[in-house]
Amino acid sequence: MGNSLVETKVAAGSATLLASGYLAWALFMFVPWLKANLPSELQGQLPVLIAWALSGLAAYFAPHTHRPDLVPVTPVQTFSPLQAAPALADPGDQPAASGPDIPHA
Repeated sequence: MGNSLVETKVAAGSATLLASGYLAWALFMFVPWLKANLPSELQGQLPVLIAWALSGLAAYFAPHTHRPDLVPVTPVQTFSPLQAAPALADPGDQPAASGPDIPHA
């Protein structure tokens, strides 16, 4: 997917979900052993769970799509508890706001 509008991880997960969902449904529909030996609740739920698990794995292991149009991320400056944070301006140094003095309720 060289120049695709859909990212690789999304496409891999979606395609695997469709393919594995239909494959799991076909197995539970047409394999007599699965139909006879599994409870009816599992026959409806397992195709969905199998498709979900396989699509999650496919999306996880698919490569990221390179986006050259995005601006590189600059790391945020963090401070450990042992470092002093930069000094903030003292609010008392700022001039008082002009206007009517209205008490707050």
